[in-house]
Amino acid sequence: YVYEKPGIYEAKLTLNDGFTDEQTVATIPVIIEGSPVAKLNLSDTTICVNNRVRFDGSSSTDPSGSLPSFSWDMGDGMSKPGAVIDHLFTVPGVYTVTLTVEGSGSGRCSNISQATATVTVVEGPEAVFELPEYTVPGQAVTLDGTNSTAEGGFKSARWVIDSEKGQEVVEGLTSSYTFNEPGEYLVSLELATNSETNCNTVSLTKSIKVNAKPVITWNLPANIAAGTDLKLDGLSSKDPDGYIKSYKWYLDGELISENGAEIIKAIQPGEHTVKLEIADNTTAVNNTSSMEKSFFANSKPSPVIIAPESVFLNQTVSYRSASTTDRDQDVLTSTWKLDGNIIASPTFEVTNQNGHKLVLIQNDNRGLSNSVDSAVIRVTPKQFPTASPDLPKLIAVGGAITLADIRMGDPWRFKNQGRFELTWSATTSGTRPLTLSYVLDGTELVSQEFSVQVLPRLNFTETPETKTVDWNPANPSLILKAPSVNREDSDVIYTWKQRGNTIGTGKQIGVQLVKGENRFTVQVADQRVARSSPISIDVVIIAE
Repeated sequence: YVYEKPGIYEAKLTLNDGFTDEQTVATIPVIIEGSPVAKLNLSDTTICVNNRVRFDGSSSTDPSGSLPSFSWDMGDGMSKPGAVIDHLFTVPGVYTVTLTVEGSGSGRCSNISQATATVTVVEGPEAVFELPEYTVPGQAVTLDGTNSTAEGGFKSARWVIDSEKGQEVVEGLTSSYTFNEPGEYLVSLELATNSETNCNTVSLTKSIKVNAKPVITWNLPANIAAGTDLKLDGLSSKDPDGYIKSYKWYLDGELISENGAEIIKAIQPGEHTVKLEIADNTTAVNNTSSMEKSFFANSKPSPVIIAPESVFLNQTVSYRSASTTDRDQDVLTSTWKLDGNIIASPTFEVTNQNGHKLVLIQNDNRGLSNSVDSAVIRVTPKQFPTASPDLPKLIAVGGAITLADIRMGDPWRFKNQGRFELTWSATTSGTRPLTLSYVLDGTELVSQEFSVQVLPRLNFTETPETKTVDWNPANPSLILKAPSVNREDSDVIYTWKQRGNTIGTGKQIGVQLVKGENRFTVQVADQRVARSSPISIDVVIIAE
């Protein structure tokens, strides 16, 4: 008897001796063992190079129990254990894949079983293209798959662009696509070949980032006070799809900081420009943004009060500002205060002998912390000056004297009938008043009166007559006497001249005569009277 299936069977033997009806039954156990059967999930197949294929031998059986061993010979020099394996054939060719299973039987029957499959590995298509890591919104990106390869060529090619907003398809092995919105996109090249194999399609996916330009946010005041600190803060700047990697601050074209925020110390007066340049964390061509702003560092006013050299009590004085503009050429508003009270103009009368406090406040009207400054002076009146003129004791009528003659300078003036003059004239004889006034800006501050003795003009009190004398050749001399004048002889000088030559001095003089007319000139000059003009007269003697 042939058992077709493995198992444990009982064989019964029945005996009858033919004499009786009783039978003898003998039971014989029969153990039928089997061999394992190796089974594959595929027989012959064609795949592409570098395409992973799964081999499954888990359907293999062993009538004796479990299968303790699975061994795969991949036909390419490699072997792998396990009921189910994955394998990658990297070289085209025809490979025989053998599965060997080992059963758990007693060994009376074969415990080894094998199954084979023929795997034909062909060269599959390869998708090849390049994408930049970054691009910018609105810029067309070339989609070029011409470096892709396939036996028999391509039947179709398309590009699939995936984003959070959906999917777009562009046909053709070469094309272009414009990414209008920032973000990360997946770009897939899907190719179908003319091959009839099961690897006639291929796809390759790459990502591209459309970079959003970083956005600068910072504020700069239009005006600041010169000499103060300026805070620069760009930390509110943002990058929509990343982060700010670097900051650069430029003041008037010079790099001054690479911090997100900075304080510039003691800004100099004048116009300045500040430029902020930021860069995001990408290498995209639009990874930087810059913004330039300007500000004005304001100079404070520097008020200076220009005061008169001297100030006297009851004098009306005028003060003025040294400048009506500051160094920035801002027109200044000036406010004057006298003893704490605002006055319309800095012209006032000095009425307090202890003095006044005068304040000049100037404002450049920019509304900054240094827009207003002030200057203060103390207006302290001096004692009235005293005149000490060097007056002549005597002066002749018609004589004039100047301030320089009496050693008096500005602003002293001679006062004459309410007028202030530079000269004083003696108009009549006698004791005459002379008034000196101290005059500033047309205002008489003080005056003093002096007396001056005025004498009549120097005159001869007699007129000499022509005198005729006898000519004496033996003694041609004669004593001449000058005519009297309206002065004491001791107060004048008599000078005698003949034909323009001085021949002597004195009230009397001896002269030598010649026969005929002798003409002599006597000149008289005051010695004690100022501004007196000399006088002269001729004395004529005829010798016969």
